[in-house]
Amino acid sequence: MVSLDFDPGLCRNESEVEGKFIISYLLPALGFSPHTWYQQVALGKSRLDFFIFTAKYNPFMSDRKCFQFSFVIEAKHPKENLNRHISQLKNYLTVLNVRYGILTNGKELRIYENTEGKAINIFECKCPETPKHISQIKSLINISELIKVSRKPARAVPKLRHKNFSRKGRISMNKKIAVYHNKGGVGKTTVVTNLAAALSRKGKKILVIDLDSQANTTFATGLIKFSEEKGDDIKDNNILKIMRRVSSAHIQEVIKKSQFNTPEVDIIPSHIQLLEKEYELVMERNAELLFSDNLKFIEDQYDVILIDTPPSLNLYARTALVVADYLIIPSDLKPFANQGLPNVKKFIESTNETRRHIGKEPVNVLGILPSKVPNYSKFVIHTLPGRMERVKAEYGIDIMDTCIFQREILAQCTDNHERTDTDIIPNPKSVFDFKPNSPSAKEFESLADEIMKKCGLGE
Repeated sequence: MVSLDFDPGLCRNESEVEGKFIISYLLPALGFSPHTWYQQVALGKSRLDFFIFTAKYNPFMSDRKCFQFSFVIEAKHPKENLNRHISQLKNYLTVLNVRYGILTNGKELRIYENTEGKAINIFECKCPETPKHISQIKSLINISELIKVSRKPARAVPKLRHKNFSRKGRISMNKKIAVYHNKGGVGKTTVVTNLAAALSRKGKKILVIDLDSQANTTFATGLIKFSEEKGDDIKDNNILKIMRRVSSAHIQEVIKKSQFNTPEVDIIPSHIQLLEKEYELVMERNAELLFSDNLKFIEDQYDVILIDTPPSLNLYARTALVVADYLIIPSDLKPFANQGLPNVKKFIESTNETRRHIGKEPVNVLGILPSKVPNYSKFVIHTLPGRMERVKAEYGIDIMDTCIFQREILAQCTDNHERTDTDIIPNPKSVFDFKPNSPSAKEFESLADEIMKKCGLGE
């Protein structure tokens, strides 16, 4: 039941404006159930607080009917002056092609209409007075028509082309990030596992996918506890299973809980079988698309999907780059790694062509991540800055802000083990569980912050 009163004094911050006013009162009062609105929607580098629309009308398509049946809501801190945020709301209305926007700080509520590229204020009231204006608000933004349309049987919809939409028609908050370089030994596995741990500690739900037949990430996340083939519990449930057939049951079967970090991170493991099965998958011709379709069954369960890749130009690397929204290129910035960058660029161009054919935008390259970089002071002060500048200038790829230095502790994390009376059992840990106050832990925390900012993941 919707409360008839709203006390703005209950809202002490922006989060409480969202939860106590918009979610608990305003949306139910307007007649919307939770399945008809979407919270925290990525829009470029920004994040839209609430997006309300019928799933039958996709605002990212050319069908202009959505214009009449969509609106957005932006929440601000109770102490914020709403005048400062009108231009931001106008941008959302224009880019999303929606007609109405609500702007509120829990004390004041305004409605703006998108008219010829301008945000025109058509209504405002104090939030405690909202209950007596609900009918007027419904009429202004044609709520009854929107709800009526949303209850109609779904009609056929053209293929969705915006990467933030899932197969269910809902906006997916999920970000898929591939970590790739065609040279080995640049720290890909270390980056994937500890970045996953850092993001998990920031409250994000993480899935790690190992697409490398060497299965280093599978080992580093603690899933290989067997020492002989007869104890192999991954052989029949690994990444291969979801590259051959689309099945929601199959992908649920292969997802495993890790124990290398607190909180847990979900893993889709790899297996040495990938090496011998690659030719068969290439002949089957659709492994990338099957893999992508399988991810759609579970992607809404995660904030971030991190994909580790093989150091090659093979099918598995291509699959990762076709599926991913973003790409990180780890490099120790040494000559051999740098010489591989032209091949990386050509590979990106090739996979972008594949993406174009299936209606996806080019992969967003976040940049080269300096990793396994020597940390002795003379190198860091005198050599590293010039090397970073030369790489950026010569290869035309941005260098990321964070730098992951080579330290013994990162190897110790992976090599950690437990002794029993009869055996030595691998027990790898994330750097945060192994030494949370170490410089390496702080570097990965910084990397997580950078990724969240660049990918629009919020706080």
